[in-house]
Amino acid sequence: MPFRPLTPRPVCLRFRPLTVEKPCFLVVDDEPIASRSIERVLGRFGNVTVASSAREGRARLAAGGAWFGFVIDLWLPDGSGLDLLALARERLPLSPALLLSGDMDPRAVNAAFALDARCLCKPCPTEHLRQFAQEALISRTAIPTRLARAVKDLAVKHSLTPAQTEILLSAVKGIDRSSIVAARHVSENTHKTQVRGILRKTRTLSLGELRDRVLRSVAGAA
Repeated sequence: MPFRPLTPRPVCLRFRPLTVEKPCFLVVDDEPIASRSIERVLGRFGNVTVASSAREGRARLAAGGAWFGFVIDLWLPDGSGLDLLALARERLPLSPALLLSGDMDPRAVNAAFALDARCLCKPCPTEHLRQFAQEALISRTAIPTRLARAVKDLAVKHSLTPAQTEILLSAVKGIDRSSIVAARHVSENTHKTQVRGILRKTRTLSLGELRDRVLRSVAGAA
């Protein structure tokens, strides 16, 4: 019988549906009148959490959460709003952000631009805040689809297995390692082996580096 080469079977990559969270905005402002005004406008579009200091803002970020957008005052009583914005960007690089001030410093405007945030002078016009909220919701709706597409394209390019693809997608969504392991019902050793396989195939030093590459590609396509 003549030898016939086997035809490779197409790999079907299945992604679990991404849950749609209730919109939630983080507002960090130490002026009660200003924060109440902002909360009133953004509250029409989702939940609003208000922090009155940089310390409280950092605590809110450390607690996690899929924030749809950030509104941060430049001058806080215990620190710079730019430092808090930089921390927010580390955790959620694609969430829209506004930097507020009654007296906007040109250097702060340039720094905000580098952190992919827009600046708005106080008192904040209602229409501008409404536009920000609408854009945040639209962006958040589109991001999961773009993330899944970017991960799928990378998985096909580097021949990742379905298990490796699921790990990468979870990492890109910001899910921590222990939660990924628990959700997949595998051991730590199995997880580490699968991650090493991802890094070997993609020639990447760490899963965090690969995650950032995917996020940058999605941000550039936005």
